Amino acid sequence: MRQSLHIHIDPSPFDPEVIISPDSTSPSPESARLSAGTARTTPTSTSSDQEEISVLCMHDFRAADSDQLSFRKNEILLIVKRENTGWWAAMRKGGDVIGWVPQAFVTPLTEEMAERLSNVREELRIYEYGAEQLYSAPLSRNDYIFDSEPEPEAVPRRARTFQACPRIVKSPDRNGCDQRQGLHYTGVNPSSGPLDAHKSHRRHTSPDPLASFDISFRRPRTADKTRKPVPIEDYSQPVLVLQASLPRYLQPRFAEQLDVDADGHVRNGSVPALIERLMATNIDNKHYQDVFLMTFRSFMTADVLFDALVEYYNLPQPGDLTVSELEDWLERGKRKTQRKVLEIFSDWLQSNHLLEEEPHIAGRLTEFLQSITSGPNAKVSKLIQARIQDLTFSIGSPVTISPSSASRKKRGSKPQKGELLKIEASDIAEQLSVILYDMYKKILPNECILYAKSKQGSHAANLREFCASHDKVTCWVQMSILTIETMKRRAETVDYWIKVAEKCRVLNNISAMSSIITALSSTVITRLPLTWAHVSKKSTLDSLLRYNDPSGSFATYRNLNSVDGPCVPFIVMHFTELAHIQDQYNDKESRVCFYKRKRFYEVLSTMLRHQKEPYALVLDDVAVFIRNHLQDPPDPRWLWKKSEDVQLSELQHADIRKGLEKAGF
Repeated sequence: MRQSLHIHIDPSPFDPEVIISPDSTSPSPESARLSAGTARTTPTSTSSDQEEISVLCMHDFRAADSDQLSFRKNEILLIVKRENTGWWAAMRKGGDVIGWVPQAFVTPLTEEMAERLSNVREELRIYEYGAEQLYSAPLSRNDYIFDSEPEPEAVPRRARTFQACPRIVKSPDRNGCDQRQGLHYTGVNPSSGPLDAHKSHRRHTSPDPLASFDISFRRPRTADKTRKPVPIEDYSQPVLVLQASLPRYLQPRFAEQLDVDADGHVRNGSVPALIERLMATNIDNKHYQDVFLMTFRSFMTADVLFDALVEYYNLPQPGDLTVSELEDWLERGKRKTQRKVLEIFSDWLQSNHLLEEEPHIAGRLTEFLQSITSGPNAKVSKLIQARIQDLTFSIGSPVTISPSSASRKKRGSKPQKGELLKIEASDIAEQLSVILYDMYKKILPNECILYAKSKQGSHAANLREFCASHDKVTCWVQMSILTIETMKRRAETVDYWIKVAEKCRVLNNISAMSSIITALSSTVITRLPLTWAHVSKKSTLDSLLRYNDPSGSFATYRNLNSVDGPCVPFIVMHFTELAHIQDQYNDKESRVCFYKRKRFYEVLSTMLRHQKEPYALVLDDVAVFIRNHLQDPPDPRWLWKKSEDVQLSELQHADIRKGLEKAGF
């Protein structure tokens, strides 16, 4: 006789669990029993007033009974019947097997979202769905981070979850285990009673937005009235008026191929028209030039741009000019255009990654500059050549590591051979900041644009390395705690990492701070109740966890990223913006949508604004210690299994201690 089951939530602040106990009534057999092994058609018990809906599986589930349906995280199922017991009847699209699935493990989808996710790679569906929800959230400013007093330690923390994974504990007569994706679930019975409506409270407050480099991408929404473009180039007067006042020999040749608004802002145009606009010398063109040079690789090659600039430098003299017109053309046409060409080459070289992105252009540019031997531009040409030499050697030079530094205090032991806790938390935070900054500064704008277009990281090695560092730091923190045998020492390690996270916040290393608090709030760490009982810095962690709130498109992280000075920012939300821009604006035929490039420029300028502000710190032997621990991160399944073992050990220790106390010891 199968026992009826009832699900309720344990409000423990450290290890919330969904407990199943045999005290509730089961659904009626005719409405709540579907055999996964025999049901090959739509069940006759399906109510006619219930529409079929699609759901996204948020966690792995392994069936413990024959009438349940196993599924994997990221699968999309079709729900054919919904019971108020917390169990729904489901089947795979195109399949013929129906079984019960736990409602808490799936999320309903609209028809539009279900169709969209079905075209996304299975392992990316949850990230895509999460990005849609976060992007739809209104932007807000959260200035309350440290304004309020921390909660007392005895008060359970408020849950701030992002698709928190429910843990199901079976009644004593059953057990089961599934370790796919590092998650643990036990089979449950579809004849259980109604689910408790309360949400579980847990320490884990943060999504892991960088758990995979394949960061979520979105498709355009039909309306986006809340996002306004920032002010763009500021012209002193409308461009059309300026063009009308030009003599015939200075008039633009491709004006009809350029679409501008009433204020002269470029909306779209052909490639020749956009280059011609870049060469304009009679208007304030600085912002347009910045946007063009950052984004031109998305609509033309570097060789095409180089050839066009050389052609403009060698501009032929128009025919049928009077003496006065020739003098005017030589000054306003030829000389100004030549100076403009050299200015653009210099800007391309120094601010827009010519040597990193197009090293072959450097040789052609040097050859062109060497041909300028006389006239007022010869001096500028030599300066640019010297700059090419300087940048060529600086880009290839490796980062040196100093074994010791006079400015650093003496340590008690060598970090390569000693334990983590023997190193000052501030030293770990400082060296981690320098290491991650070196990765961050290498990210190229075009890598981000290519990733937004292709949704693949094959052409974004620097970007992929920086994003992977988030996971590596998270795994290091988790492993450093789980591999310690004694409970007291584990608690000290948790306190140590909280201190490191706080130091990272002070150093504006937002990326490392996010990695550390993500690790400390992960299930593999929060499930250790006795360890957390000995942690002394819980209130500090609570304050830091507020930064991981994804609401308002990570508004708190945006505030932190806006600081001045050296910073390693948290950048995941910017990829959602880039994906939205890519999907919303399209080039048409031979016209380039330049407004799309302006939006790219706005996002990338914010995302990469700290690349020119390095930390005034020197890498030392602590950096070697850190890099050694960031290599070869452990498999998530190993971390999960190790966490289970440590949790079991703590529970056994607690039982022994309780037994001794009852015995009077």
